[in-house]
Amino acid sequence: MTITTTTEKELPQLLAIYNYEVENGLATFDIDTKDLNYWNQWYESHRQKNYCSYTAWEGEVAVGFGTLSKYRERSAYDGTLELSVYVHPEYRGRGIGKEMMKKLIDHANNDPSILTLVSVITSANETSIRLHQKLGFTYAGSITNVGVKNGKVLGIQNWQLMTGNPAEFGTVVAETPVVAPKDPATVWKSLIAECTSLVEGEDDVITNMANVSSAIFNSLEGLNWAGFYIVKDDHLQLGPFMGKPACMRIPFGRGVCGTAWKENATQLVYDVHQFPGHIACDSASNSEVVVPLHDAEGKVCGVLDIDSPLVGRFSDADRQGFESLAALFRAGCVGTTA
Repeated sequence: MTITTTTEKELPQLLAIYNYEVENGLATFDIDTKDLNYWNQWYESHRQKNYCSYTAWEGEVAVGFGTLSKYRERSAYDGTLELSVYVHPEYRGRGIGKEMMKKLIDHANNDPSILTLVSVITSANETSIRLHQKLGFTYAGSITNVGVKNGKVLGIQNWQLMTGNPAEFGTVVAETPVVAPKDPATVWKSLIAECTSLVEGEDDVITNMANVSSAIFNSLEGLNWAGFYIVKDDHLQLGPFMGKPACMRIPFGRGVCGTAWKENATQLVYDVHQFPGHIACDSASNSEVVVPLHDAEGKVCGVLDIDSPLVGRFSDADRQGFESLAALFRAGCVGTTA
């Protein structure tokens, strides 16, 4: 792979990469595809001031591009540029994005007019967030539920890298530091270890459910309910939980919990209000994960239920984590876990 300064000849290829992301991805909140006339204007704008654009190549194929662009219109922001990288969908996972970011950072480090770089990342894009952390960016705040694209309500995170010396631009005003969100992989590793330790040596299921509910509720951000339901005859009976009072009984096949029981499958629900037959035990809940629990014979004996007031709060990594916690009750939901 080679990286060169963008020229007019590859603009049609870069336009195709961008329009694909507009229509299919979440890397941009743009929802309108662009034509070549617009893209020519875009190209000219990135030849001005301290802006730039670079193209990544595999042979004769433009496989990605990265830019440093105007961050805000007001002149006080002139030393701050927004970093953006787009990679061809067929060439992702090859380190192209990382190399492009390194090129843009190097460009900024060698331009004394650039004070800082800012990346605005969809909060669900954990791959991009981890890459920015590895390259020295620091977390600079979040806005939840700020954009709607492809039927999804999305939040954003701001990540920042200082490339200039602030003291050379003026008097530095002291600021309150922003605490970065915890790395999801680290949080899950710690939570699974904690819950494993909590149930070890304790054979009472209700006790273990109570402690696991508490550990989940106090370890993961953005939750408003965490707990268990236990199969009793033809319904799910409320078990130990953390959060507001909940539905005491849920029929087989009803709502997210009843569906998890009926289908014997984890339910990862982006927006509960779009889920057929959703039961609103707490009107504040907007997304949900429900994982079946099994007895020694493999039959569903209960569910682990997690709710969030945030739309799209849970990722596939969260699903895997909750399934690991549910496995701690593999001996059943009544009596003892021994």
